[in-house]
Amino acid sequence: MSKNKKYTSTKKLPSLDIDKKLLKNIEDYIFNEIPQLIDISESDLRKNYLTRITDAVGELSFGSIETYNNDLFPETTDKILVRVWCNNREKNSEISLQINFSKDGYGSRIELEVTATNPKEISAGITLKLEEIINQKRNLNYWFHPPIYFYPIFLPILVLIQLPQFYGVRIDYKIKNYEFLLDFVVICYFTIFSKWKPKMAFDTLVQKRNNQIANFILLGLISCIFFDILFTDYFKNLFNL
Repeated sequence: MSKNKKYTSTKKLPSLDIDKKLLKNIEDYIFNEIPQLIDISESDLRKNYLTRITDAVGELSFGSIETYNNDLFPETTDKILVRVWCNNREKNSEISLQINFSKDGYGSRIELEVTATNPKEISAGITLKLEEIINQKRNLNYWFHPPIYFYPIFLPILVLIQLPQFYGVRIDYKIKNYEFLLDFVVICYFTIFSKWKPKMAFDTLVQKRNNQIANFILLGLISCIFFDILFTDYFKNLFNL
């Protein structure tokens, strides 16, 4: 028995749109490419492969995403797990791969452990290819989920902006408009956008609807700010208002 080495790695995942096609692409890569990198057969990988969908009701597990008959995930999907563990005792080779997709983003990562003659190189190659597949589904939802240190910096600034009004200071109408827009943006940011645009957006009917509404509101806010800044003075001068 050869003296193989073990290498463990973890890679955090970005903000993503998770659909059935992505899981199928991951599955195809695992079955078709990994047997070429490590002494483990495709058939053994298939026997030890698992996809698990977790929602508010319970868990649904199956050996291949192809056996999942629906195009969309359950409405309350909260987590999806892709896992494979397999070894070859004769070659002393082993692979343990786990990909976690969590709606809030916490714990969403690739966890990989490889035992082989060159485990670090194999791990790097597998992780790189998985990232290439997964990153095709990257989205911008992370903008609506800032790091924790954002809040103690941003909230005091927001309070300071509002202070003049409490002390009776006269404020130009245009500044008032900006303050109203800022207040509305902040309310939407911490309520609608943070809830309706999760870090891991699972492909459900509810998520599709929420995306459409949130995008409509976002486009409306951008339009209001754009026209207010660029065209208010222009039309005032044009019509001598």
